Amino acid sequence: AILFGMLDYVMDHNWFISLSFLLRITESLGSTAALVAAFSITAAVFPQSVGTTFATLEVFYGVGYVVGPTIGGLFFAIGGFKLPFIVNGLAMLLFALFIAYILPPLHQEAQPKPGAGIMEFLKVPGVLLNSAAVVATTISMGYYSATLEPHLRVFKLPPIAMGLMFVISGGTYACVAPIVGRICDRWAYPKRVISIGCLLIVLSFTIVGPAPFVPLPT
Repeated sequence: AILFGMLDYVMDHNWFISLSFLLRITESLGSTAALVAAFSITAAVFPQSVGTTFATLEVFYGVGYVVGPTIGGLFFAIGGFKLPFIVNGLAMLLFALFIAYILPPLHQEAQPKPGAGIMEFLKVPGVLLNSAAVVATTISMGYYSATLEPHLRVFKLPPIAMGLMFVISGGTYACVAPIVGRICDRWAYPKRVISIGCLLIVLSFTIVGPAPFVPLPT
């Protein structure tokens, strides 16, 4: 993140694009490692309430989705392009040191089954279906973030109202995630919840579009 902020000093166009891709790939690797480790630790420490605990982690994802752009915009206004990345990089460094020092070691009780790789898991129909659902919902979130602003541009909303449209998504995510997690742990079968969630996404995209058969003005 800190190096990405330093790209402001790179004047050559080709070098800027190349380094941007390289740093973003590196950042994605680090983010993936942190998320996978966090979920693995959660499943190991809270095996009886995985749904609720995972949902609690997702709350913080939603909070970051809401607060991040606001804080980033504030730092950008104060110190320009590089300040948000420097602050974020230093914060992540402090968090990494704090976690390494505070987090107790985990004792692995069960040994992994020999030959149990990712392809073996994907051969299980339930795992493959759940993975496809996760991919589809993640794509829908990315598609929504990329296309909502041009879609709303015709309404000539003020910047604050335009920003609130994106805050609604992250805020709703943060509020609903723990409720859904508790429902999965206590009352409902998780696969049914996945099906309902996918149907709600289809319904929302049908209305936002709107679909040609929906009698709404575009």
